[in-house]
Amino acid sequence: MGWMYIVRKKCGDELSFDAIPVPQEQYWAAFPDKAAAIEHAIRLDRAEILINGIDTNPINRGIEPVSSLPEPVFCDWLMEAGIEPPAPVKDMRSAWRAWWDRVVTQRNVLTRNQLAHLLEGLDRLPLQVYEVEEVESVDEPTSTQTVYAVVDSFWRYNDATFDGANKGLKVYRTKHQALAERDRLASELAERERRLNARDPGYRNSREDKSEYVVVELLLDPDRIVPDTVD
Repeated sequence: MGWMYIVRKKCGDELSFDAIPVPQEQYWAAFPDKAAAIEHAIRLDRAEILINGIDTNPINRGIEPVSSLPEPVFCDWLMEAGIEPPAPVKDMRSAWRAWWDRVVTQRNVLTRNQLAHLLEGLDRLPLQVYEVEEVESVDEPTSTQTVYAVVDSFWRYNDATFDGANKGLKVYRTKHQALAERDRLASELAERERRLNARDPGYRNSREDKSEYVVVELLLDPDRIVPDTVD
């Protein structure tokens, strides 16, 4: 057994019933190599920001936490794409924060290419939309193009919202293996609930957690897959 690294969309801490994600829509790809998974997640993340923007200001503590480029070099990097950085002042953290809100948050200031150039320079920017999850792999990586992950889709009801997140449990080479593991886990869960209900007849009626095991088909290292060419 080894490990597989799965790229998936992040979930908010609190979701309404209608906003709970379907695992197949949340999980995107699997990689035997962690660095490759992170690289893939970064590309998806940057593409998402290009389309939908970014909700929070990532440079509210200055440039150093989000870019490996020294501040003067980062300013030159921006000007290469025709982006005017903030003027040098004593409090550069505040200047960068105001600059982001004025230049980047306003979506009509930068072109798509300029925004892509900016994001490339922010190479330390934490992942905003995607994340990498380490999951146990039952089989050694193969040359197949897909693998199958067993996912625990667990959501805990909290007054008017749900909190929690889907969690990958194991990755299998074949769908048959994954379905067998899903059924085994579901049977164990049903048996635990039966025992709890026998001890406490009110348990089932009071329980408001939503949990189920599902199988998700994932591309295995899609960045290495080269489309067939036509002569």
